[in-house]
Amino acid sequence: MNKSFIKYILSVIFIFMMTFINLGNIEVNAEDEILQVGTDTNYVPFEFLNQETGEYIGFDIDLMDAIAEEVGFKYELKPMDYAGIIPALQTENLDIAIAGITINPVREETIDFSKPYYDAGTAVLVRNDEEEIKTIDDLAGKVVATKQGTSSYDYIKDMEELKKAVPFPNIDQAYLELEKGSADAVVFDLPSLLYYINTGADGKVLDDLLEGQTFGIAFPKGSPLKTEVDLALDEIRENGTYDELHEKWFGNKPVEVEQEAFKLDWSYAIEAVPFLLEGVKFTLLIAVVGLISGLIIGVFVGFGRLSKNKLLYGLSTIYVEVLRGTPIMIQALYIYFAIPLLLSTKINPILAGMIAISINAGAYIAEIVRGSVNSIDPGQMEAGRSLGLTRIQTMYRIVWPQAFKRMIPPLGNQFIISLKDTSLLTVIGVAELTRQGTTIVSTNFRAVEIYTMVAILYLVMTLSISFILRQVERKMDIK
Repeated sequence: MNKSFIKYILSVIFIFMMTFINLGNIEVNAEDEILQVGTDTNYVPFEFLNQETGEYIGFDIDLMDAIAEEVGFKYELKPMDYAGIIPALQTENLDIAIAGITINPVREETIDFSKPYYDAGTAVLVRNDEEEIKTIDDLAGKVVATKQGTSSYDYIKDMEELKKAVPFPNIDQAYLELEKGSADAVVFDLPSLLYYINTGADGKVLDDLLEGQTFGIAFPKGSPLKTEVDLALDEIRENGTYDELHEKWFGNKPVEVEQEAFKLDWSYAIEAVPFLLEGVKFTLLIAVVGLISGLIIGVFVGFGRLSKNKLLYGLSTIYVEVLRGTPIMIQALYIYFAIPLLLSTKINPILAGMIAISINAGAYIAEIVRGSVNSIDPGQMEAGRSLGLTRIQTMYRIVWPQAFKRMIPPLGNQFIISLKDTSLLTVIGVAELTRQGTTIVSTNFRAVEIYTMVAILYLVMTLSISFILRQVERKMDIK
């Protein structure tokens, strides 16, 4: 390893430090002019992806457009998992959230709500051929699916007579569970259930509503926007805009569609490719930054694990054990939600994802470094010392070059792992490949075709990495 290589490493560190700083500055400068509005985008017909235009549409989106025009503000839509919306409001990473959020006393303790803007209700969906389940009482001993983090899940988890209450990150997964027979019923908001049936799905809704609900627009506690939005909602109702939007999205009766046997249609997957490639872009960006930053962290921590300095060794060991001993999803949630809450600050979700991948990869790479250095015959260190070289010089000139060659194969494996780990960042709203796929499935319910295409794209990326790795190994004569 020569001086030019050291300069290269230092330049890489500088570039990525500046990248992180710029990402933070972009967010701070934009927040004064553009409000951050969180939404789920997996909740038809309130918010979902229009594959023809690549834009998010729905009743909630149109309503927010009308409110923004009435109040006089601009906003940026921030798609994210429903379960992450309330924490994002608490940390003030969002200024507003609209996602069919049910107003209830528990949520009102941590966030503020506008006046109710939609009266909904929870209902039960079963398959058309279901004869046993006719009322809520018939759910006793049955498996019921719904969406996690919603009032529907709060309702069914307290039903002791159920055989099992199964929550899913997205409601389309609950529908698939019902379709394949692993669940006996789905409990969810009536508008979404009716929309699902209207797509030609095999299902029917029981007559009785389980409970009435009202949806509200959510804000961080004490937000001055609440008053302005309430006034805008009053005006939108009075001038007829609300009625027009309601007629547009809910005014038509469900169309009777003849049930047909499921048939694969790969045109759905082909049409989804442009949107999935947008996710590939973020997946590769986060994975590349994560591995490079993780390599830098891993080298320092790895040598810390080899150090005879007890303090350095102890700190490095704690870092490795904590990061390897906790799931990367928890690390991402902690970085994006917990730390900003503790420090009263904000963080860009992409930056949070990069940090999560970097520190997680760094812990594993540290062990790769330690193992590679320890695999070199100790006699070479003794030989270097006998030639008059210091311990550091011997490590730098003799041991490290050999250890680095041995690190190449496991580093390639770690890159593949980090790339796939980016799929877990959907929980903090990063629009990577997996999230793009689930967003599309929640709109057209073509899980087989879309998830197959998602898997193919991941396979293309990982096979490309494997090919590049083999070329590097061949060049470096690694056997």
